[in-house]
Amino acid sequence: MERSAFLARVRAATGARAPGGLPRFLAPSPTRDRATVLAEMAARWRRPHATWREVPSADTAHAVVDVLQFAQARRVVVSADPWLDRLGIAPAIQAAGITLVEVPRSPEVVHGSLPQVDAGVTVPTYAVAETATLVEVARPEQPRALSLVPPVHVAVLRAAAVLSALDDLFAVLGAGPLEHAVSCISGASGTADIGLQHITGVHGPGDVHVIVVTDAVSAQTPE
Repeated sequence: MERSAFLARVRAATGARAPGGLPRFLAPSPTRDRATVLAEMAARWRRPHATWREVPSADTAHAVVDVLQFAQARRVVVSADPWLDRLGIAPAIQAAGITLVEVPRSPEVVHGSLPQVDAGVTVPTYAVAETATLVEVARPEQPRALSLVPPVHVAVLRAAAVLSALDDLFAVLGAGPLEHAVSCISGASGTADIGLQHITGVHGPGDVHVIVVTDAVSAQTPE
């Protein structure tokens, strides 16, 4: 029996209707006030083992060091994103006596070095206020392992990269070819598989700290 005939018999027996056209998901929300979107994201990010701090670019390096020192991180890997270089993140970390580990460029280096790293510092490509989610598109200077393997994740986020809704994210990601993995991060890693006891940090970072740079006006062309 042909597939179409079989499905027609199933629909006739169950009273189901034939599927119509595909639903439209890519409907970006109207432009909203930046302060309102940031406030929504900050409010929804209030989760266990997750922090949110808004700073100007001049204070970003100091804020990153504060988080790393609070977490007692001794070995840190920092994304090679050029924007972090302009913010002076790496020199500030080294000045604080924290060891910098080179960004891994191959799976072998990832498996060999990252398990011994205490924290990873990354730049999310976007964030979504509706779900309080960080979105990181992997790229050579920032492999996805930086936010997945170290026990502490520090995300340096441009304020302009915060989108209002998931539909906005689907629209921007669907605007062109997507050649790399996308990680959606909505807080610390957690599981309750064993005895229904919630445990953090089993499958990823146990703490996620977001530092929002309020005067970073462009998500695509860093200032």
